[in-house]
Amino acid sequence: MVGKELPFNDLKKSIQQAQIPHLKEVFALDVYPQSPQEIALSLRLKIQSQESLVDSQLQEVVDRVLQILSTHFKAKLK
Repeated sequence: MVGKELPFNDLKKSIQQAQIPHLKEVFALDVYPQSPQEIALSLRLKIQSQESLVDSQLQEVVDRVLQILSTHFKAKLK
């Protein structure tokens, strides 16, 4: 969940600037109003590698994205 007025491009830019290994693209999938001040935002992460990735590598990408969103935008996982 993030602030309603927060532009998606700001989120995307911060995630991309982190240069997370294997993360190729970030898409806004859906938006769900939660309160007058907050929205729940679903993201699609395009994770790609030349070799097969194991679950722990995928989880590292997701955890890093969540850390960025939490730290920079006070986002909360719903």
